[in-house]
Amino acid sequence: MEDLFAKKLEALRARSFDRHLREITGAQGPEVEIDGRCLINFSSNDYLGLANDPRLREAASAAIDKFGVGAGASRLISGNLSPHLRLERALANWKGTEAAVCFSSGYAAALGTIPVLVGKDDVLLLDKLCHASLIDGARLSGATLRVFPHNHMGKLQSHLEWARGEPCRHAAKRRIFRTRNTLSYCGQGHGAIANHCDGSAPGGSNRSAVRDDQTTRLLKENFNRPEIDPRSVSVFRQ
Repeated sequence: MEDLFAKKLEALRARSFDRHLREITGAQGPEVEIDGRCLINFSSNDYLGLANDPRLREAASAAIDKFGVGAGASRLISGNLSPHLRLERALANWKGTEAAVCFSSGYAAALGTIPVLVGKDDVLLLDKLCHASLIDGARLSGATLRVFPHNHMGKLQSHLEWARGEPCRHAAKRRIFRTRNTLSYCGQGHGAIANHCDGSAPGGSNRSAVRDDQTTRLLKENFNRPEIDPRSVSVFRQ
């Protein structure tokens, strides 16, 4: 057994996949301390600098004083605390939506939402460079999954034609495609999407969903496709 794992580890090292955790000995910020060295941090997801914001530190300390350091159970059981609800109400009000729900991580959000939005009767088309959490959420949903090379609109177009064509068994189902980010302005990418959405009947078998509201706007404004009925394109806002 040890030899088996040793061979696997050696194969990972050969591909530079032998990763190790680095200990950070201070708070998150533009600079972090690793192994006694002060380094500029270009890898953080703390884009707004909130991880060490004095106001949030003070609020977190006050919340710990009142609510402790754990919810004690899932929110569905007995862990639905007042701060959770206040945060979600504030976010919903800020975004102008009916409600909001918060997850502990982006990965949890993907796994918790995608299987609710789609199921085995749907087709998901994903850019190959989509985050791994989106791929896992898509697989968990049970939907038929097709992946196209990054921003390869020719492959996306062929997937769309397959998903809507006869006698394809998915012809009357929803097609949802997710790009890595907003597609280029060259026209080819949005043209493929525009051709797919053109003439779609609201709520009908040609209904598609775009995971990028800016894409939908560009279709109408930059590619002179006013005939695209916004009701025929379901938009998942980020």
